[in-house]
Order: sequence, then structure tokens, then C-alpha cells
Amino acid sequence: MTDQEKKTILVVDDFADNIDFICGVLSDAYRVKAATNGEKALAIMAGSPQPDLVLLDVMMPGMDGYEVCRRLKSEAYGKETPVIFVTAMGEIEDESKGFAVGAVDYITKPVSPPILKARVRTHLELREARHRLEKLVAARTEELRLANVRLSRQVRELAARDQLIRFQMQGPSLPEASVEIGRVVAKVVEARRTVVFLADAAGELLAEVAVTGDHPDQPVMKPDIGGSALGMARKTFEEGRPLLDKEGTAAVPIIFNQERVGVICVEGVGGKEGWDGEELAVLGRLSSEAALVLRSARVTEDLLNDKIDFGQLFQPVR
Repeated sequence: MTDQEKKTILVVDDFADNIDFICGVLSDAYRVKAATNGEKALAIMAGSPQPDLVLLDVMMPGMDGYEVCRRLKSEAYGKETPVIFVTAMGEIEDESKGFAVGAVDYITKPVSPPILKARVRTHLELREARHRLEKLVAARTEELRLANVRLSRQVRELAARDQLIRFQMQGPSLPEASVEIGRVVAKVVEARRTVVFLADAAGELLAEVAVTGDHPDQPVMKPDIGGSALGMARKTFEEGRPLLDKEGTAAVPIIFNQERVGVICVEGVGGKEGWDGEELAVLGRLSSEAALVLRSARVTEDLLNDKIDFGQLFQPVR
């Protein structure tokens, strides 16, 4: 074990002989620091790097060991540091007082080297085990939190797709369909702004509706959209594939029967948890449902404008 890998022990005692003795016992396995009074001990503990364990005398002039331990445990940097009292005071009341102020163990003088080594090793191992457990719990907690985030999004996605399917059956107009798509997508992706672009007869991409995350029930029709959103939408429409840029703008094409009819673009997702390939896939599935809604809306408009010849539709097949 290198010197940097060794744990650091802080020995606090007002007698130099006691410090020398403990240093002689522990120096082979640990780095040992020393303080001859409480003020120096607290200053060392407040510094960096902090000692991993404190061996603390009780009877010292000025600030005694109990007060040093009490102050140490009142600070954030000292709460998790094990403190072992090393003292000639061996009465039950003394030990009880030591445990009450935050000590983890009590060693009486004269100190037995084997006992000192065993106690120090035990409490350092307990500290390491506690840290490993805390990290494990934190990791598992984070896993559960992320799983809950994913589950929540899956539920929102399923609800959104069902909503679009139901809306499609209502025979909406094209503006109504665009608004509904914008609202539904906005609820699922929780972006700053969601824009639905539609292609006109000439293949030009135009913004049909914009829905903001702050006011999802106040859509803006025919918004003036420029910047990264328009650029991303055009690129997505041209390439026919989902895109996500570093500025937090994502876009997916709306495709019906291999025909690109529009683009769903969301802004303000940079740094949002889960915005990766999986999340883009969610947006892609919503765009598939959106394509059906838009197709239904176009059929409705064709019916209203007498663009569909029912006579030809129901002619017998020869």
C-alpha cells in the first residue's frame, strides 16, 4: 500500500509522549497527524484532506475532548468521521458522556497496541462499508427514479397516441388536427415550444401551429417561425429522418404512405433527461399517429369541398 492510499488518523492529546506512542503503533499502516489541543484538532478537521478517524483524549487544558467532539459533530465535515476517545477515565458515566457527544468507541489508558489497532481497523472498515452502502442505495434510488421517469413517459405516450386515434375518428379540419397534434405532443415531451409544420402543394414547409409549454391551451396559428426550429424542420423534411441538435431542438418527419406531409419540431429539450434515441423514437411514434390524423383531416376537407367523387369510389370492379 502506498502512502497516499493509507487512511489518515488524527491523534489529539496534550502529552507528546502519548502522541509518540500512538504514532509508533499506527504509523506502519496509517498516516498519522497530531494536535496537542482542541483548537488545533478542529482546524485540522476543517481543512483538506480531512482525517478518516480521530483518536481523542478527554482531559486536556482549555477545551476538553467532550467539547471537541461535540463541536466536530455539529459541523457537516465532521458528522461522518468516527471519533474514539482514548483516556484514563474509565467510569461508566464517562463512557456514556462520550457516546452522548458522538463518539463511536472508548479505549482506556494504558493503551494496548493490539486493541488500538483492532478498534481503529474496525471503525475504518465500518465507515467504508457505510459509504459503500450509501453509494449503493443512492445508485439504486437513481435507477428507480429513472425507471419511474421512463414509465411515466410511456404512460403519457400511450395516452397521447390513444387521444390522437380517437381524435382522428371525429373527422377534424386541418387546423383542428394541427392544434390537437401540437397539444398532445407538447404534453408528452414537455418542451419549451412545439411546432407543427405542414407541406403545401408546392412542397414548401410552413408552420401551421405553435404550442408553448407554459400555455399549452393557447396555441398560435400560422406562427412566424425562424431560426434553428425552421432550419431543423427543413432538414428533417428533406432527409426524412429524426434529428436532434446540440441546442436542444428535435424534429421528426410526418410521413403517410411514404409521402412526407410535415414535421413536428420541439424546442428547449437540451439537457432534458431522457432526450436520446429512445425519446426521439417516442416522438417518431407520435408523428405516425399524427400522420393518420392529418390524413383524416384532408379527407374531411376534400369531402366538404366536393373533391371526392363517390360515384367513382363505388363503381363495380370489372
